[in-house]
Amino acid sequence: MTEVGQNENNVMILGFTEHDGLMAGLKLGFASCERISGATEGINVLMEKKSPDGNWEYGVTCIEYTEFDKFGITDGSLVPKSVSGGRLECTMQNIADNYFNSYSNRCYNGVEDKLDTFIVYNERRRVTSSAKKKRRHGYKSLRQTPDGALLDILRNAHDLLSPCDIKLPEIGADGNYVDSGPPFLILLHPALGPLWEVTRQKFYGGSISEGSELQVEVAEFFWRNVQLNGSLVIIAENVMGSMQIDESGEPILHHGQRCGRCKLQNVKVLNEGIDWRHGGNVYWKHDVQRSEVLQIILHGNAEFEATDVVLQGNHVFEVPDGYKLKIMPGSTGLAIQLDPIEQGMMESGSWHWDYKIEGSTEVKPL
Repeated sequence: MTEVGQNENNVMILGFTEHDGLMAGLKLGFASCERISGATEGINVLMEKKSPDGNWEYGVTCIEYTEFDKFGITDGSLVPKSVSGGRLECTMQNIADNYFNSYSNRCYNGVEDKLDTFIVYNERRRVTSSAKKKRRHGYKSLRQTPDGALLDILRNAHDLLSPCDIKLPEIGADGNYVDSGPPFLILLHPALGPLWEVTRQKFYGGSISEGSELQVEVAEFFWRNVQLNGSLVIIAENVMGSMQIDESGEPILHHGQRCGRCKLQNVKVLNEGIDWRHGGNVYWKHDVQRSEVLQIILHGNAEFEATDVVLQGNHVFEVPDGYKLKIMPGSTGLAIQLDPIEQGMMESGSWHWDYKIEGSTEVKPL
């Protein structure tokens, strides 16, 4: 990996397959994070129990907050020092409870290092952001509300894209959101990575102005020096691949085949975007009123490319399955060209990212 500070979620994801995970012969890993005292959520524990055959069993499990009184757990620090602890996330507890290691004698020290399971820790908002209650009118606290979850998504997007030499507005305190809403909306499909180090190689240069909206629902995506001032929404029918019917009649997703693709290079997007004054906007639902938007809709394996152009005002570019739409500078404005994709490129596309994992995770457009 490269700089640790820029790849915290990579550490968590790769932890499942590197020395802490598959390569160490372990069976199951848990993504976990710091637990907030007072939150309505469980806590990780190392469980010890004696089986009917007289052996001692140990494993990682979770005690839900509703069971704290039953087990005599107080909602606070159990030891007078800082330790690695957290809540179980991303895996159902009943699965965890079936991975116990058995020993003939009781273990007192270091048993957690001998288990078939392990925990990978990360910053809380990179792992979970619960939405268990509605934000009360007039309250500044966004904890465990849908609005707070949205802010976590936006802060993660800011952390993800800032190192890509993309200028973004700063995200202030929660109170700023309560008073005036978010400074922008950025929603990125996880298939762009999911490793941040991979996603960052698909984005480079440009800016996203305050009040702008970016939604990218396509994995095969290329952004180079794009200046966004307004709303840009990219929707692919085949985000990660195409559905095909197997011999039993079941639909199977074929990853990487007949994906939608979008390439933007030296492009300015200028439009009125979201009407931030509209009282009916519900940002965490992404239910917003737009004055103008640039929308790109990709059916099947459709491709869209724009190079060295300014796309101003309200536009919808809908590309049919099997075609590539190219937008270039023309003699009197924009030159728009719609061509069928060559037959030999129907499955793989006219270009695609080549993924390699060696000393670092590298992707290249081919």
